[in-house]
Amino acid sequence: MSRILVVEDNTDLAAGIEYNLTLEGYDVRVADDGRKAITAANDWQPDLILLDLMLPGVDGYHVLQQIRGKGSRVPVIILSAKGEEADKVRGFRLDADQYVTKPFGILELLERVAALLRRAARDSDHDTTTLSFGDVSIDLGSRTVTRSGSAVALTPKAYELLLALVRRG
Repeated sequence: MSRILVVEDNTDLAAGIEYNLTLEGYDVRVADDGRKAITAANDWQPDLILLDLMLPGVDGYHVLQQIRGKGSRVPVIILSAKGEEADKVRGFRLDADQYVTKPFGILELLERVAALLRRAARDSDHDTTTLSFGDVSIDLGSRTVTRSGSAVALTPKAYELLLALVRRG
């Protein structure tokens, strides 16, 4: 189960995003200010961060700068009412992966999240060709599974589920 940190000070919006992400099967935490976001990113180590820019205390740009400054490559989607080109450019210069202007459609956001998590998983698997858990072996290159040396036939969905479980195991 992928972990997603939602950094949003609007409690209604944060609750709506959290609810929809949870329905999709993600483990979600919410931080309502910049300081809490930095702490959660360091301690919880999410797989993806949804980051508002206009936060109390420490703004989202500073949060992103702190996260990247520690070497984290976690995917970050900025969610902001700031739609000016200069705001977007600043976010990308700080190494945000995507920038979504509020208001946004929740279905589009969910697809962006899924796509970034897939990409991040592929990138992390780039150096690893095989994952193992007990007597189960998963060849990432050929997308095949063996158990005790015997091939196991899985549907694509079952393969993805097994892969997610082994990564979290």
